Amino acid sequence: DLSVTKTDMIIQYLPGGTVTYTIVVRNTGPSAVVGATFTDIIPWQITSWTWTCVPELGAVCLSGTVTSSVNFTDMVNIPVGKRITFTAVALINPLAGGPMVNTATITAPLEVPDPNLVNNSATDIDTP
Repeated sequence: DLSVTKTDMIIQYLPGGTVTYTIVVRNTGPSAVVGATFTDIIPWQITSWTWTCVPELGAVCLSGTVTSSVNFTDMVNIPVGKRITFTAVALINPLAGGPMVNTATITAPLEVPDPNLVNNSATDIDTP
């Protein structure tokens, strides 16, 4: 069972400021997963973001730091009972307005069925 949680610990964003998202991807079993796809769709209010990842022992994710202005995707491996913590520091457009809706999703490879798909996405919503 793969799952995602996501928070930036705020409910309002500041146009021209930054926001830091913490996203945790877990595997509670019953099987280890190799080649799951983690995706985070960049909201239009964000001009760029910098990603890092910290895997627990045995888990694998992109090493180093990635800065981009497009959606973020990573192929991950997560043993049963382990997690990966992603951090995304986002620069907000000075002209941003409206609700900033940010959703992260984990998708298991076809050969590893996920018994609970309800917890495979998490959304954080902030207002200006």
